[in-house]
Amino acid sequence: MARSDAPNRMGWLIDPDKELIFVYRSDRTIAVFDRPQDKLPAVPDFATALEFTVGKIDRWLEN
Repeated sequence: MARSDAPNRMGWLIDPDKELIFVYRSDRTIAVFDRPQDKLPAVPDFATALEFTVGKIDRWLEN
């Protein structure tokens, strides 16, 4: 299995049934986003201009 040397700063776990997103950060903290208007932190740095919300992700997954 190939291993990336790039550090992982954040990961998302999306639960489409409950319409919520868990954000796991490298400092081991977990944030839960469950309102459609909740803005998610952007990753990687080049994506900081993009705005992701719980509602937008849910709509993408429905299609």
